Amino acid sequence: MNTFFPSKHVSFNESIVGIGAIILKHLEGGKAIDDLWSEMRRLRPSHDRLPEKIDFDTFILAVDFLFLVGAVKDNEAGVIVYASR
Repeated sequence: MNTFFPSKHVSFNESIVGIGAIILKHLEGGKAIDDLWSEMRRLRPSHDRLPEKIDFDTFILAVDFLFLVGAVKDNEAGVIVYASR
């Protein structure tokens, strides 16, 4: 289980904050949650910053975190987009 913040035993990339940063990097143009999850799963083997053990629950926690801090929002079509753009 990932923790929210990095710590002595949890690297930044394995924390919810770190995974949220990776999600933001790959959100270009907006994506549906299913498409974003598929992209994270596709990127995992080749992306050195994604933890090998990311599961859907951790992914959803990271997306929830992004909504809570106001980094993303959903539009009328249910697509997740950058909140500031």
